[in-house]
Amino acid sequence: MMIKQLTYAMVAAAQLVSCHTQKPTLVVEFGDIKKGRAFLYDTKTFTTDTLPIRNGSLVVRKTIASPGVFNLWIDGIQEYPRSFHLVLSSDPTVVSFDRLIPIRETASIYDIYPNRPSFRRDPNRNEAFYAYQGDWLGFYDTIMRLSPTDFTRDTLLEERKAVVLRFRAKAEERVAENRERLVSALILEHLHRENLLPLETLQQLSDGLGSDVKQDLFLDPIKLEAGFRPGTAAPYFELIDSQGKSHSLEDYIGSKILLHFWSSTCAPCIQEAPTLLALQKGAPDLKILNVSLDTDKTRLLKGIERAGFDDMVNVCDFLGQESRMVQDYGIRWIPACYLIDESGKIVAKGELSKILGYF
Repeated sequence: MMIKQLTYAMVAAAQLVSCHTQKPTLVVEFGDIKKGRAFLYDTKTFTTDTLPIRNGSLVVRKTIASPGVFNLWIDGIQEYPRSFHLVLSSDPTVVSFDRLIPIRETASIYDIYPNRPSFRRDPNRNEAFYAYQGDWLGFYDTIMRLSPTDFTRDTLLEERKAVVLRFRAKAEERVAENRERLVSALILEHLHRENLLPLETLQQLSDGLGSDVKQDLFLDPIKLEAGFRPGTAAPYFELIDSQGKSHSLEDYIGSKILLHFWSSTCAPCIQEAPTLLALQKGAPDLKILNVSLDTDKTRLLKGIERAGFDDMVNVCDFLGQESRMVQDYGIRWIPACYLIDESGKIVAKGELSKILGYF
């Protein structure tokens, strides 16, 4: 009996020593916070650790079998929705903050995301995500300043389009550079959540990731949204056009339909308008419905005139992203198209260039 008790005591002591000697998986150093607490959420296990900040730093010792995504937030500085995203593994990561500014939920994107971590040791390339986040903050700020409040400025939509294309190209480049690392999934998840890339592009980028990375749960929303495979029954709709006439899916059974989702403030939508008009002329049996995501009637009517859609069917409920039809068809990026056959089943979906292959 005494021998068993001694053995248990030795094992417990060994485990205690092992716990204290395990190398850190994360060290965070603060320049202006000496004590307090932080929280670390594990997206794989759905568990949150409360971490004490002592002498200006916190240390995390966890067993991490494979790289995973964690969310870190500091009490009094930000809450969970604005947490820092970190890819951690058994190889230690060392992060530092010279100064932490409490988050303010204002109209300025820089007040919402005022803090940027520096990495003294970064085996999982977290700096790639924060470089991407810096691109996004600049993009968001620029787009807001180029918001179309006055259509007399003819260059505005072209300026917005150029900003969008530059951002998209840089984001795709950052994903490609890190295709074998989990941080690429983190970037793609943000691009998807903020509606910054078409679903087809997101799927293509996801397919190009390393085999281990593409299995990560952060890519699940992109996989789930794929939906609506060819042969799927098109969701029912009924909307009023700019002339006050009702249009429903039932009205078009027996004809091939193209639903074209767009808005008057979408530069790529206006850019592809001539292609859509040429398709209408070349395929007279095709019924095209322009479904607008606009929320202002005056702006929509000006957009219809600018795009040359005057003689087409233009429907809108002025609810924007809250529109039942937009939600039913899973529209997160415009322009977007659905080609529906004579029986009301989906033939194809995606960008107009893809749809053209069916004619």
